[in-house]
Amino acid sequence: SDSQVSVYRVTWQRLFAISTNHPVHCIAWRPDGQQLAVGMSDGSVAFYNVEDGELLSTSTMHSCSLRLLAWVPTSSADSAGRGRDSAYACPISDLFPPLPVLSKGSGSQQLIIDAGPMQLDVPMHRLLFEGERTLSFDIALSADESARVHLAVHGRFSLGFLSLAHFPALDFGGEAPALVSASLAPSLHALTLVVQTKAPTRASLPDGTRQLHPPGTLVLGFRTGQLSRARAEIEALALSFTQCRALAERAGAAVGMAGRAWNEATAGFSSKMDELSAVVRQLTDLDPSDGPATVCQELLLLLATGSPAPQVLDFLSHSWREPELSRSFKAAAAAADTVAQLCVTQAAPALEMLIHLLGHLHGLSKWPHHFAVTLGLQPKNVLTVLEAAESLRASVELLLICSRRTDHGIAALMCWLIHTVRKLRDESPPAVSEVPLPDARRVAAFLSHASPGPTSGIPVDEVADLFLEAPGEAAAAAGLPRDALDGVSGLGPIGRLGPAVAKLNAALADAFTPVAQHVSAGFQLHSCSPLDTTPAATLTAPTTAPSLTLDVLHADPPP
Repeated sequence: SDSQVSVYRVTWQRLFAISTNHPVHCIAWRPDGQQLAVGMSDGSVAFYNVEDGELLSTSTMHSCSLRLLAWVPTSSADSAGRGRDSAYACPISDLFPPLPVLSKGSGSQQLIIDAGPMQLDVPMHRLLFEGERTLSFDIALSADESARVHLAVHGRFSLGFLSLAHFPALDFGGEAPALVSASLAPSLHALTLVVQTKAPTRASLPDGTRQLHPPGTLVLGFRTGQLSRARAEIEALALSFTQCRALAERAGAAVGMAGRAWNEATAGFSSKMDELSAVVRQLTDLDPSDGPATVCQELLLLLATGSPAPQVLDFLSHSWREPELSRSFKAAAAAADTVAQLCVTQAAPALEMLIHLLGHLHGLSKWPHHFAVTLGLQPKNVLTVLEAAESLRASVELLLICSRRTDHGIAALMCWLIHTVRKLRDESPPAVSEVPLPDARRVAAFLSHASPGPTSGIPVDEVADLFLEAPGEAAAAAGLPRDALDGVSGLGPIGRLGPAVAKLNAALADAFTPVAQHVSAGFQLHSCSPLDTTPAATLTAPTTAPSLTLDVLHADPPP
C-alpha cells in the first residue's frame, strides 16, 4: 500500500527497491526468474529487470485495480514455431551485425559516443539472434476488479481479454463476480477461474445444458480454442512481435536521443537569436510603414550590404560575443557527429532488421489457414507497418545526410556570424582550421528558404526541422535530387521523424490487435461447478479481496 517493493536474495541481501506511483496489489516472477511483474491499483503492470531493478516496460491493458497476477510457464513440448529450422523462423544472425548498447545518458556530453569499440547489447542480441532458442514461451495472466482476465505472451504480446461480466454463456444477475483464483494449464488447453458471486448465476454449456447456481463460489472451466490449437503460430507471432517492437523502440529511442543532443547543442544559439528577434521587432514598432521586419531580412541585408540597422549592429557588436558563437559552433559540430553516429550505429541498422523481419512476416500473413484466417494477421496491415518502417528509414537517412553537411544550414550561418562579428569589431578573422570560411551563397539560401520557427520566425535548419513534431514533408526533402526511378518508387514524401516514429508504433499495434481478438473470441465455457453448498441466505457479498485461497492443478490433456 506504500507503493514500495523491495527485492532480496534468500540470504536477505537487498538487491534493489522499486518505488511506484500507485499502491501495489500483486506481483509475479517470470518463470525464468529474470523479470518481476508488479500490478498496481490503477490497473497497470510494470515489468522490471531483476538484475538492477530497471523498468523494462509498462502494460496499461486494464482500466481498474488489479486483483490477480501470475506468470505461467508453458509445457516444453516440441513446437513448429520454434527453432531455426522452423518454417516460421526468420534468422538474421548471418545477415546483420549485432547492435551496440544505447547510452541511457540525457545530457549533451553523455550523448557523444566514444570513437572506441562499442559494447555489445547482450539482451538485444539474445532476443534478435537467439530468440528461437533462448526465449521461453510463457504467458502473463492478470485479472482486475471488473472480472476481466488478460493474457499476454512474454508479458507484452497481448492475447486479448476474457470478460466474465459480458461472457455470452454466463449471466451473473447484473453483479460482476469477484475473482479468487486464475490458472492456465501449461499445455494451454484450459483456463480455470474461481469466482465468488453475489447473485444467482446462469450458465449455458456447449452440450445445451443450462445451469442455475445460487450465490457462492464457482469454478469455471474454459477451453482456450485457438490458444491451444494454433500454439505454434502464436508462439512464432509472439517472438516476431517482441523482436519488431524492440527494434522499433530502439530506433525511436535513438531518434529521440539525437533530437535532444541537437536541441541542447543549439539552445544557446537559439536563445541569442530570440534576443535578436526582439531587437528586430522593435524596428517594426518604430517604423511600421515598412512592414514587419524579420531576422532573416535583417541578416540578408547585412550579408548583401555589410550595413545593418543601427540597433542590429549594436546587438552584434556588444551583446553577441564571438566566444559565445565559437562555443555554439563547436557544440553544433559535436552534436552533428553524435547524430550521425546514432543514425549509423543504432537507428539505421535497427530499421534495416525491422524491415527484414516485417518482410518475412508479410509472407507468413499470406498463409490463410495458419495466420490470416485463423489468427487475423492481415497482409494489408503488415504491409502498412512495412511501409511505415521504410518511411522512417528514409527520414533517418535524410537526417544522416543533413547532419554531415558542415557547410549548410545553421553551421554555415554560425561561421558567417563569427566572421561578421569579428569584422564589425575590426578584429582579425579566426583561423580557417577552426572556423571555415562561409559560402555567402549558401548562407543567403539558408536565410531565404529556411522554414520559420514555430514562435519567433527565426529560421529552422534542416536538422531541427526533421525533429519537429508537426506532420508534413521534411524541408530538406525538397532539395533532394530526383531521377527517373523516383517515378516508379512506392515511397512517399519523406516526413519528419517524430510523426514517422508515432506512425510506425501505431501501425505495429494495429497489425497485431486482430490476433488478440481472434484468440479471445475462441474461449468457450466448458464447465461451471459450485465449490461449496453454503445456503444463499448466509452468504455475505465480499466487499474486499476474497479471503478464500485456492490452488488449481491442471493435468495434461490425453494424447
